[in-house]
Amino acid sequence: MSEEKETKTLMVLRKKDSAIQIFTPETLSDISLPIVFREETYLFKGKRLESGGLDIGESVLFVEEYDGRPLSSRLTQCPKTPEDWIGRLQFHSFPVDSKSILSFWNERRKQFDRLVPFLWAEACALDTFYFPLHIAKKITLTQRECLRILANGFFCSFSRDSYHWNDYPSINWDRLYARLGSVEYAKLSMFWDYFSRSYERIQNGDSLQNILQFSLLEGGLSKAEWLQSDKRLASVTMQAPMTSIDGARHAWRADFANRYLGGASLSHGCVQEEILFSICPELNVGRLFSRYMRPNEAIAMVGAEQFAVPQGYGWSFSNGGVHQDSTPVQEGVLQSFLVALDACDYRRRDPRSQYQEVDILRDVNKAYIAFGAPFGPRIVATGNWGCGVFGGNPALKLLLQWMAVSQSNRSLLYYPWEQRPLCERVPVIVQKAIDKGIRVREMAHFLFHILEPGTDVLTQFTRFLEE
Repeated sequence: MSEEKETKTLMVLRKKDSAIQIFTPETLSDISLPIVFREETYLFKGKRLESGGLDIGESVLFVEEYDGRPLSSRLTQCPKTPEDWIGRLQFHSFPVDSKSILSFWNERRKQFDRLVPFLWAEACALDTFYFPLHIAKKITLTQRECLRILANGFFCSFSRDSYHWNDYPSINWDRLYARLGSVEYAKLSMFWDYFSRSYERIQNGDSLQNILQFSLLEGGLSKAEWLQSDKRLASVTMQAPMTSIDGARHAWRADFANRYLGGASLSHGCVQEEILFSICPELNVGRLFSRYMRPNEAIAMVGAEQFAVPQGYGWSFSNGGVHQDSTPVQEGVLQSFLVALDACDYRRRDPRSQYQEVDILRDVNKAYIAFGAPFGPRIVATGNWGCGVFGGNPALKLLLQWMAVSQSNRSLLYYPWEQRPLCERVPVIVQKAIDKGIRVREMAHFLFHILEPGTDVLTQFTRFLEE
């Protein structure tokens, strides 16, 4: 069996009469453009066509490499045994922790025999082409479509490289299979429980027609606009230490994201975002069509159901069992609102640069874009965004998010987790700022022109309020 050579889907955008027309391989014949794919080079009438823009007569073409379809060569014969399943992966050159994976399947052998043919049929039934989110802006899927995409990820039928990411993150599950440590085991067991429950629902007559929506949020303000904003600072309700943000189902919940949606959710990752994508497996579908977020982008995710209970955090993360999600459904959409926003990363930069104007402007705009969605709840639930491995200052990030929420005309629920000093100090500071009628422009002035590194952020802000 030979691997398909056409490993990427061609998307052609043509500008005509001030409108953008989008064509896929199925519709390219509509414009009679003989575009072929050879050795990772696009050819247009024999001329090399780079990824980017190209003027041809009155048309402007844009070609983007987007591997958004599964390969039919990887969906030829359903594996009948765990050994067949492992052999199939190895045939397609995927590294497999054979001993651990075989043990995992043998523990679930009856489920394997029942679910693998079901998942194979679901994977083969995927026939929808999903445009990239930055083109479509909003993508709506049923839970059945999500199941079919994830089934293809389970069988590793997409062509995308899971180890070397370009514009898009991984979508196949091969990195879970390559080394089945305790974290990977927990994720695979959660995903398997999700598959099992989906199977049972379909057998019981549920066609899985509830809707999930992924929306690209874009925008931002200039420094001058922040310094001119007349909006008052919003209310902030500080939650108890070690309280999980997951309980704020009536609010927009912040996903402390990697710029690649989901981060290492399909491998070893085990912090907030990866755990969220493990207990709500359908969120991983967004990895198929979401390129890495630009500084002026965030991603809203509505309708994701929680299937598992998480236990532990970091390397202690494990599967706490099945979760029955009681979140209400309205007009076919589970009322779960999540928004992914990636903070500045200081792992390879001087942490003092987070006090510089460019970083402050970047992160306050990122939060404003995320918290300013033109739909959904009027409350934002967030916490120590970008303050774990990314090295952000919790007090500074709190002020940035407070300013962004205020500009968005929403209120703030803050989950400080282990940051007990924030619990003790912030409520007093918030009340003082509100009593004084502090506006966004004054907060912006403090952050852009007064705040200095090396001194406690809340002490500096308190002094500013008292002047």
